[in-house]
Amino acid sequence: MGLGKVKVTTDQDHSSVIEFKNCYNILLENIESYHNAEEYTCSAPVISFAESKGSKVNSCLLNGSGQTGIEL
Repeated sequence: MGLGKVKVTTDQDHSSVIEFKNCYNILLENIESYHNAEEYTCSAPVISFAESKGSKVNSCLLNGSGQTGIEL
């Protein structure tokens, strides 16, 4: 565990910033994540949990720049 927030970003406005597939019991905490895209131009979620279970997102700052913050 580190101190402070971690920033995870992408310039790809048609891809998830963070994507999990077939994962279980993921904990994301104190993360700042967003698309580096023009406002309302991205069509992908910030975080995607595909076919995953038991995940938690705590104290995170997400900016979907238009469409979706978290996709389940």
